[in-house]
Amino acid sequence: MPRDVAIRQAVELATEKDTILVAGRGHEVWQEVKGVNLALDDRVELRAALTARGFKVSTDERIES
Repeated sequence: MPRDVAIRQAVELATEKDTILVAGRGHEVWQEVKGVNLALDDRVELRAALTARGFKVSTDERIES
């Protein structure tokens, strides 16, 4: 399953008592797929998924990419 899809699915399946941990890539903003670098930032994907579920998320731009 593509990482961005997995992040969205985790948010969709989570209940208010769940904790979602997105780990493993840290600050990386690219994912190599078959020799091609694709833009993928876990923070961006998670923020979008949470916003789609109606959560208020931080837009603090001090987080460096």
